[in-house]
Amino acid sequence: MYLTKKIIISMMFILPSAAFSSDPPPLQQSLEKTTYFSIGMNGFIGYQSEGEKLYTHILTLDNPEEIFKNIIENRKSTKESKIYAACGLYYLNVENIESLFNENDKQEYMSVLRGDILTKIKLNDILNSVIINGCNTKLISEHK
Repeated sequence: MYLTKKIIISMMFILPSAAFSSDPPPLQQSLEKTTYFSIGMNGFIGYQSEGEKLYTHILTLDNPEEIFKNIIENRKSTKESKIYAACGLYYLNVENIESLFNENDKQEYMSVLRGDILTKIKLNDILNSVIINGCNTKLISEHK
């Protein structure tokens, strides 16, 4: 009887965690909703964008490559989040980043914040720059 109770109690803790394990990690979910792309300091007071903070934090996790690929492959991810994911994959030296992107997405425009100016730039232009240069402030300033 005692062993049965112990097994039941153990299962109460194991099964719920298994049910939720298919959900994306909270950092991935947050990055997938990013509405603008920006690297470096922004605005009058100079702050780092939330998207950049999330992408750099994901790099410190155990499975950043998997998370970034999931973001790119998720149809619900914003175009901006997919570029942050490309930045992460570039940093991790992943090859063929461009092949992970949907051709239709590449032709879409995305929001890019430079300083305090928000502009629209074709995703493919930013993606090509990421593949060549990685993600740094040069990336943002070249696409005016």
